[in-house]
Formats: sequence, C-alpha cells, structure tokens
Amino acid sequence: YEIIQWNFGRSYTIANLSAENSQLSGHVINLESGSTPKISLTLVGGNVSINGVVKRGGKPVAGAMVVLIPQSPADHLDMFRRDQSDQDGTFTVQAVVPGEYTILAIEGGWDLEWSQPNVIAAYSKKGQPVQVSENRTGTVTLSSAVEAQSK
Repeated sequence: YEIIQWNFGRSYTIANLSAENSQLSGHVINLESGSTPKISLTLVGGNVSINGVVKRGGKPVAGAMVVLIPQSPADHLDMFRRDQSDQDGTFTVQAVVPGEYTILAIEGGWDLEWSQPNVIAAYSKKGQPVQVSENRTGTVTLSSAVEAQSK
C-alpha cells in the first residue's frame, strides 16, 4: 500500500513516517496477511513561496517550466512544485514545505515527464540548491537567476 495525504486548499507532505510490524520503503508499506502494523506519521504544511527569475544569457525568459525538485525525488513525489515564468522571467513557486531542493527551469519542458526521477535527473545537474528551513514561513527570494535549460 502507498500512504498518501490529501487536503483541499493547503499543501501538506509527509515529513516523517514509521511503521512497526511491517516493511516500509519511502511511502510504500508492505503488509503481511493477518499483521497489525502500527503506523506513525507527521504532516507538514506548505507555508513558503519561492520567488525568482529565469534567465538565459542574462536576459529574462518567458514561459519556461520551473520545477522545484525535492531531495530523494522518488520518495517525495508530493513535494515537487512547478510554475511558469512570466513575460519578465519572474516566477513564484507556492506551498513549499520544509526541505532541501533543486530548482531548475526548462524551456519547452511542459511535455516532459518531470515527476519521473530518471527524466528530471539530467536537468537537475544544472539546477541550483534551495533549502527551506523547518520554521520558515513567507517568501524566499532567490539571490541569483535560474538559468533556463533547453529541452
């Protein structure tokens, strides 16, 4: 079984997950017939927005797909966030939960399977690290532009 969370209006992610009397891998739990597992989890709400600008060669890039990729993406699909750069190259990624990320921008990337770790890995190498601390709220503004990559 996969353990997921769902809420309307506010983004949450599973910050901690443990299970007794069962096998746990990421958010997937394997249960044996007749077992009585004890599952414990902690949810964290997304209270942070990340502002930035996408550029190529020092000039703003409009319409680029901006992807915020969590550390260990295969285990944290619920922590991915996306946005599109505006005419002036600016973007705002919203409802970000605490964690370590890589942010990147891909021109013409909207048809990519962006949530697949093996697809996004090639682009991640040129992304920039972003860290959102546990008690952070409000807005984080990136100090340097996110360089647009070609698809």
